Amino acid sequence: MSENSNLRILFVDDERKILDGIRRKLHSMRKEWDMVFAVGGYEAKKQLMGSHFDVIVTDMLMPGTSGQELLNIVREKYPEMIRLVLSGYSDQEIIMQTTKTAHQYLSKPCNVDDIKAAIQRSLSLRKLLKEPRLTRLAAQLKTIPSLPAIYNEIMTKLQNPTVPLKEIAEIISQDIGMSAKMLQIVNSSFFGVAKHIESVERAVSLLGLDIIRSLVLSFHLFEKFKEREVNINVLNRVWVHSMAVAGYSKKLAEIMNLDGKLIDYSYMAGMMHDIGKLILMAEVPQTYQSLLREAINDNTPLRIKEHDAFHASHAELGAYVLGIWGLQQPVIEAIAYHHHPSASPTTIPTPLTAVHLANVFDYEINPSHRDSQHCSLDIEYLDRLDLTKKVDKLRKRLIQSL
Repeated sequence: MSENSNLRILFVDDERKILDGIRRKLHSMRKEWDMVFAVGGYEAKKQLMGSHFDVIVTDMLMPGTSGQELLNIVREKYPEMIRLVLSGYSDQEIIMQTTKTAHQYLSKPCNVDDIKAAIQRSLSLRKLLKEPRLTRLAAQLKTIPSLPAIYNEIMTKLQNPTVPLKEIAEIISQDIGMSAKMLQIVNSSFFGVAKHIESVERAVSLLGLDIIRSLVLSFHLFEKFKEREVNINVLNRVWVHSMAVAGYSKKLAEIMNLDGKLIDYSYMAGMMHDIGKLILMAEVPQTYQSLLREAINDNTPLRIKEHDAFHASHAELGAYVLGIWGLQQPVIEAIAYHHHPSASPTTIPTPLTAVHLANVFDYEINPSHRDSQHCSLDIEYLDRLDLTKKVDKLRKRLIQSL
């Protein structure tokens, strides 16, 4: 798709009046979007065979070809498409199946502005990740694999019908992939819970043990890394570094007097700032292992090797995946720009500030967490925020708090 061509959106519903209402309310977007409205899954399949689309927005319960069948077709044959569900269907089993095929779930009745915002947020992420191989990889991703030890622990715990929910929350909150998937679900109204949940613990408490047990045991919401395909030592190092950065980011956000929600976002973004590395380890393990070795042998930043191979780094890939999964903008921004925050437009301290500082500070405090060299502070960004002269004080206060 050329940059000058309009973005193409396919809306699917078996009720023509619903499509007519969406068409009428999105009339103002006709200069930016080419919108096609298909009555039912069969007509949608014909539209898909004849043209390219960037986004599909579909109902679930439709005669003939259901929304779930349609999403499966799109995921397999058109993997670059962003997949959104707009449905009033409340059957829990169908909704659970959708958690692995839809990027976001919007519940009917839904304000058309919410539909518009979800589409715009997803499409705006194309500016971050322009490499077709990676956008296809990201859109196809069902889940992000977990550390084998944590995966085995959660599976064992959930076999116990009386396990306390708090224990499940503690385990999930220790794993980057599990946490990301849980936040995708709870912030995408899959189960009708409130949006904009900032913590995994809150997400788990809202979903409840029965839903989580069913999602994990019956619908295989989580997966674990295949130990034969990855270097467990490298995987563990990414995990240890990520958890350290999460804690440091939260503490730095508190030191900088960010508000409570931004402190939670800082922790979340710190934990997930290297999630793109996990995705690449899982999806292209041999290629990524080679890049890691080259970065170490050449004493070159890993992100440079990533750019050479993929025309993007783990930062952009991670931000893109979590963005189409519907996580909050401050988290996405912090992940996307954590190496070069000066590329962002921000002029005040945000979770990005906390994560950027925490990432560098952790490599200073714990050199063993590094997977390559050359991670440094972005002085241009710190100057913009009038923080350059305060860095030593922030580092000292952080170390004193450990």
